[in-house]
Amino acid sequence: MRLLSYANAGMAVVCDSVLPHWAPLCAAYMSVLFLWTSRHSTSNVCGSVATAVQAASAIHLASEALLDPAAFPLVESLHGLLATHLLYGLLAPSSNWEFYLHICMVLLVGVLHLVWEQPVLFSWPVLTFLIGVQITLSTAYAYLSRSKGFLAARDRVVIRGMRAALSYATNSQLWVTTPHESEQVGPPSAAVLVVNQPFAFFEALLSNGELGLGEAFVRNEWTVGPHTTLVQILSTLAAANLQDNLLLLVLPYLTPSFYLRRAAFLLRFGALDRTQSANSIAEHYDDGDALFRAFLGEDMVYTSASWDGLAPDAPLADAQRHKVQRILELSQAKPGDKLMDIGSGWGYLVHAGRQRGILATGLCNCRSMVAAARARYGDPLFALQDYRDIPATYDHAAVTAVEMIEAVPAAHYADFAAACHRALKPGGRVVMQVIHAYAFNNPVARTRAPTPLGTFVTTHIFPGQQVPNLEFLHEAFLEHKFKRVFTETRSHDYADTLMLWAAKLDAARHTLPPTVYRKYKYYLNWCEVGFRIEKLHLSRVVFEKPMDANYSAPRPPPQPSKLKSL
Repeated sequence: MRLLSYANAGMAVVCDSVLPHWAPLCAAYMSVLFLWTSRHSTSNVCGSVATAVQAASAIHLASEALLDPAAFPLVESLHGLLATHLLYGLLAPSSNWEFYLHICMVLLVGVLHLVWEQPVLFSWPVLTFLIGVQITLSTAYAYLSRSKGFLAARDRVVIRGMRAALSYATNSQLWVTTPHESEQVGPPSAAVLVVNQPFAFFEALLSNGELGLGEAFVRNEWTVGPHTTLVQILSTLAAANLQDNLLLLVLPYLTPSFYLRRAAFLLRFGALDRTQSANSIAEHYDDGDALFRAFLGEDMVYTSASWDGLAPDAPLADAQRHKVQRILELSQAKPGDKLMDIGSGWGYLVHAGRQRGILATGLCNCRSMVAAARARYGDPLFALQDYRDIPATYDHAAVTAVEMIEAVPAAHYADFAAACHRALKPGGRVVMQVIHAYAFNNPVARTRAPTPLGTFVTTHIFPGQQVPNLEFLHEAFLEHKFKRVFTETRSHDYADTLMLWAAKLDAARHTLPPTVYRKYKYYLNWCEVGFRIEKLHLSRVVFEKPMDANYSAPRPPPQPSKLKSL
């Protein structure tokens, strides 16, 4: 490495007197690319010196070529080397900002191709000159980044910029500060956002929008002021409708990491086929039963409670049991009837149904949850199964799916409706509790396809899943001749449920790893805000299979005793 650096630097210095101008310049660029990009992983001072010398040489030769292009006809031989340099910058930049610089260079290359025969201003010497300037600036920035004074100045600029932008976007309802500043500097009524790592937070916010906001919170790059709650900050940002900001929508698509991350995400979760659905469920529930028990309580019911008919201050556990009884009442299943709970989770609804004399069973595609439910309530009651594999028995009085349909993309709603049709006898009911959105104020309801890396929740909590649009769901059930017979909406109940879950999580934070706590804190508070401002809703919907539906139920076996008596 050192020998190469010395030789390369020497070649760049003596190029005017020893070799034709183009040869050392080409050699310089080939080694610059290697040495400069490896500067972070080596302590090679010679490589840094060579980089500076080569940048100066490139600028010098390009300047001479601009003055007398005829004297340097072979400067155009840099085409391949420059293209290699630009390609490397696109595929493996050291930062998003480095990538933006390379984007500009690629655009310039395109312009040069279009105007190749134009005056000297648009020629390869110009590009050579710009590449030299780029190397100089990038190297200078790399050295400045080692200076605490420079980093502090950069962070001050970032804080001022974010403070001005977010204060303007939120009508002065959000104040950005640092741990070293007094939060009283801002407006008295403003929520206070404390930035621990200004540049990292700024880059995450610009590169990934709300997803970056959540990821930065998990990494502790920002937190809340002592007299501010996370719900306050998220409510303030939500009210500003930043998700519709064109700049924040476009910027993620200008970073190479987005495309690589998106490809990996689609490969793992994609269209949520059987394997990908299991991956999505495991991604969330593999965080462990201890985590969920910390905020769900003894019954482990991970869906919205219902205070309808209860006192507003009734305990969460009572409201959860009340909700389960409401689901069973809507199913109209009687003792001795078969009921299938799709997405049965930890099994409480099946247990409650059995207590009523209903022959309730559950199916779920999460291995750990099925194992826990079997251990608690009985092995034969729960199956590790995907809903698409439900057989055609036509003998169930009811199917329940409590906040399970969110794991089914809109493209598969027809498959889900068909599975319910196969399970139910004529007159049977499908009772669903559904988190959903309306298209007029929530963009997630405007498409039938999940958005990869769309939000923090659909990336890190329920990856690849989708907030349903009830219109799409209703359409799928109508295709299978179901009739919607009942709907009730209780969105505020979910906001209260999430608030109580978050409070229980706060009480148990000392038992959890800090990143896990912050991940679930952000998720629960973000969802609570969604329900409070009515961008998310909760409804219970009942579909009924018509009495005259065609089906082929198995015939009951003959009863010999009665036949003989005749």
